[in-house]
Amino acid sequence: MLKLRGLPGWRLTAWAGLSLAACSAAAPDDSGPVELVQALYAEEQLWLEGQDSLAYFTTDLSEALIEDGSDPELVGAVNFDYRFGSQDGAITGLRFESLNRAPGLVAASFEHEGDPRTVIWTLCRRDNGAWRIADAAREDSDDPWSLRTLLNLQVAPPVC
Repeated sequence: MLKLRGLPGWRLTAWAGLSLAACSAAAPDDSGPVELVQALYAEEQLWLEGQDSLAYFTTDLSEALIEDGSDPELVGAVNFDYRFGSQDGAITGLRFESLNRAPGLVAASFEHEGDPRTVIWTLCRRDNGAWRIADAAREDSDDPWSLRTLLNLQVAPPVC
């Protein structure tokens, strides 16, 4: 059992079908898209700051996430654990796969309290070859969302 800390006071308990203990806590620059997303799921803290955040996200997404979660007294636009698309609950069967329809698309699939869910991660490649997360979205629900849309960012990142 893995306990993930999200927003202040909220706790998400995840039963992962895939062992996240093998994932490194720090995202190496030479990891592929799937490994980078796996490493983000292995992070204990949901709201990363500074260099920790930049190790995963594009600069604009990193800055927007940090700003959105900067005031513990206010609820930001992203008021849930974006890795799972929920505020809390039991997660089972977590698995990751690269989507063949485009390079840099990774699906994280799981069940949240018996409800199947998929979060699609869109990654881009920097000039130095390192992958960074440009967006995460859940399209398989009645209430679809995208991090970039929630944070009022351009749909396509200006710079990876």
